[in-house]
Amino acid sequence: MKNGELLLLIGVAGSKEIVERHTNDIKAMAEANKASSFSVLSGADEKEAWANQRRVKLSSVAGILKGKAVVPINATKDMYQEIQRIASQNRLRAGVSGRLGNGILYPVFFDTHPTSQLTAARELVESATKLGGFFVVESGPMEVRQAHDLCRTRSDYDLMKRLKSAFDPKNIFNPGKVIRE
Repeated sequence: MKNGELLLLIGVAGSKEIVERHTNDIKAMAEANKASSFSVLSGADEKEAWANQRRVKLSSVAGILKGKAVVPINATKDMYQEIQRIASQNRLRAGVSGRLGNGILYPVFFDTHPTSQLTAARELVESATKLGGFFVVESGPMEVRQAHDLCRTRSDYDLMKRLKSAFDPKNIFNPGKVIRE
């Protein structure tokens, strides 16, 4: 796989006939969209591919910045391009995973440059907001997570704040993580 190429893993389950039909439909879509290759994995290869995907998603090496971008489904491609642009502009290596058809992308920035990560997080908030969604930092260096309210632009921020007050009046669960006073 070349830098900048996408790898799309699709799991198909069901009866033999359903799996075959879905596989043929997916292959036809891949060919229609000029995919560089198409493979059907099984056995150990399939297990290894999904294990690698989980390792990327669950990696917790210090300094890694992980986030969640939620945008309208029709803006997913634009958000993906913004993530790549922002990573390149801030000299950060990025990996992106997501689920087809729901408008949610999970970028992971692998370099340990908190200043660049902070700039990238702010730019991702702006980009997602312009596309009609939001971006939140799920994990990362403390200075990035505490720099500013990455969640305040969400339309449901006030509701989250009221729920936090109702269920955690002493602010002992994840203090300062999302809701700031």
